[in-house]
Amino acid sequence: HAMAAKKPRAKPFVPLNPAWVREKFGPLADGILKENEHDVLALFDSRNIVDCWAQLVDIIYTIPPAEELTALFEAIGAKRTLADIGIDPALKPEVLEISAAIRNRLTFARMRRVLDFED
Repeated sequence: HAMAAKKPRAKPFVPLNPAWVREKFGPLADGILKENEHDVLALFDSRNIVDCWAQLVDIIYTIPPAEELTALFEAIGAKRTLADIGIDPALKPEVLEISAAIRNRLTFARMRRVLDFED
């Protein structure tokens, strides 16, 4: 829950860069760009996230800790690593940014595009 311990600061919305999308998604880029034509982040002021951060932190704390989720996934034989789902582990530093571009949904991963965090 490291994200919950930080203080967010709003930053302006910037649409996904088509060149970045093409580099990361190759032949899937056109579909990703179409999915993000009306990016959910453009629909509201990112300061709203900052203003509601206390409520979001309450939601974050309802998510079990990573260790608990890992143990659960192992117990049920679920995929739990990048390699398990066919993603090169070398992409780990970029995976949140990349995954947030795939579906146009307001997720914590996507919100990172309009927030800076202070410890």
